[in-house]
Amino acid sequence: MIFSIDKLTTFKKILFLSFLLGTSIYLYTINNEIVFDYKEKQISHSQSTIAITPPDNIIIFLIDGFGFEHLSLAEVLQSNEQNNVKNFKSGWHSNQTEHSYLTDSGASATALSTGYRTVNKAIGVNTNGERLKNLIEMAIESGLKTGVVTDSYFWDATPAAFTAHVSNRNLSKDIIQQQAISNIDLLIGEISDESPYSASEIGHIFANNFVMSSFGDKTNAKPTAILLPDEHFISQNDPSYFSKVAQYSIDFFEENYSERFLLILETEEVDTSSHNNDSTRLISAINSINQTLTVLKNYIIEHPNSLVIVTSDHETGALSLVKSEDSIKIKWSSTGHSRSLVPILTMGKSAEKLAIPTTNDQLGQLMQKLI
Repeated sequence: MIFSIDKLTTFKKILFLSFLLGTSIYLYTINNEIVFDYKEKQISHSQSTIAITPPDNIIIFLIDGFGFEHLSLAEVLQSNEQNNVKNFKSGWHSNQTEHSYLTDSGASATALSTGYRTVNKAIGVNTNGERLKNLIEMAIESGLKTGVVTDSYFWDATPAAFTAHVSNRNLSKDIIQQQAISNIDLLIGEISDESPYSASEIGHIFANNFVMSSFGDKTNAKPTAILLPDEHFISQNDPSYFSKVAQYSIDFFEENYSERFLLILETEEVDTSSHNNDSTRLISAINSINQTLTVLKNYIIEHPNSLVIVTSDHETGALSLVKSEDSIKIKWSSTGHSRSLVPILTMGKSAEKLAIPTTNDQLGQLMQKLI
């Protein structure tokens, strides 16, 4: 892997990066530029030793493609009085796979959901294709109620990593079949136009184990699925819409169950806009995130013994905010995933135990201790 560095003063930064990533670096020059490459090596699995007191309820908000510059943009778009970020404790995690320093959503979400790194495209399985128990399954075994909510199609890589086990994220039929018998209590997501099944076929697959419902009804004691048409969330043209769905989902558990709950919220809008380098769409996505953070902050204020975790699977777009005369300009350096570290924001009981510098698999292990 080759990097071109313009200035000799970056040498110390290179050495720091080498230390941080655990790489072997070789320096040489091409056309008076410093160039280095590094050998990727298998990253050993290590166990987290931090002790955590489990909270009452757990809400994990996964923002696909969200890096530190996206977080900076979230702060820019809020006034000091509205700034939610300052209410959260903060840390970060590195998000490589078992064999590569660049990850896709499936591999990183699997590390978060199981505590084990795997290979790109894998969902809920290790490098040998063997099934790994995920956070939702552990929660169900411990008597928690569980939900997965996404503004993407519901079998997309990130929600799938918490509800299925397949060797390749493109095995959509297998993922859907497994989700239908996953024993979760709430599933919300879209049905893509590229669905491997028709909407009626999906309804039939889920009918035995779920009540097929809508947002108008929060009082279903039986597991509930709300499956929406393609592009439903973005078509609302309302940055507050996802936050309303998040509030609906929290109310669903508060009003229907006395048991503890684990709720996974996932938004893909940052990732989609960043892949497309669409700054206008990104701003709308960040406004949506800010409003969702308000909902989560308010929930913890009212329920201080519960816990909210906000993080990402990876950064997309190599985003930077740069000075442009007297304003700030959004600058893109990529349409793909970057190697950037991603933030962890926590609020509530045991928040300080997770707001630390860590890795995606060790963060997954820490979240298992919350159960």
